[in-house]
Amino acid sequence: MPYVDAFFDRDSDIIRVVERKDGKRHFHEYQSKYTFYYEDPRGKYKSIYGNTLSRIVCKNTKDFRKELAINKGKNLFESDINPIFQCLSENYLNVDSPKLNVAFFDIETDFAVTDTVFLVDQLFRGHWSVSEAASYFEGMRPSVAVKQELFLDAEKYLKFRLAKMIRHTNEFMGHVFSDKDEKATSKEKFRIAIEESQRLTTEWNSLKDQLKSLKKFVYQV
Repeated sequence: MPYVDAFFDRDSDIIRVVERKDGKRHFHEYQSKYTFYYEDPRGKYKSIYGNTLSRIVCKNTKDFRKELAINKGKNLFESDINPIFQCLSENYLNVDSPKLNVAFFDIETDFAVTDTVFLVDQLFRGHWSVSEAASYFEGMRPSVAVKQELFLDAEKYLKFRLAKMIRHTNEFMGHVFSDKDEKATSKEKFRIAIEESQRLTTEWNSLKDQLKSLKKFVYQV
């Protein structure tokens, strides 16, 4: 059954999911689950970088924070994953998106956001899938002007995100390869850069996925 939205009730450690089937809304609850890994030579799991890992699974926030404190100082993996995303990946993977009713509300602010900016923004942030964003144009053929505006808005978002990632990468590399630690050899600095660049790699992969989604969307409408 396709899901529409999800909310993490941290007080009760319950993830409340709204589903839609045959045009009707259904509510479902899942016990929250925190899963993360830490580097351990005796572990049974492998990271994408080849690290040997052990896994820890917690069913509530209290135990999760306790385990984080116990493993403080270790090289952790996926400890920052939102429990909502983990729940959705386990229960709704490869499930088709529901057909949503798209509506726009004018809240009379001084900042005017066009429909194309809104569509690109929702898609870029991952709030909508490509099919959900494209459903806005269902039953109509957008004009050439609208398509051009869509391309321009998508280009602006990508340029901004790319510039931000380049700056972030330069700051990271400047920090790693600075001359503050004169005793560290080039080989040691390179090793540190590889070990500490996992989050940066994830951000670049995220940008690549955003680019694919935007490209697919603007050529689909």
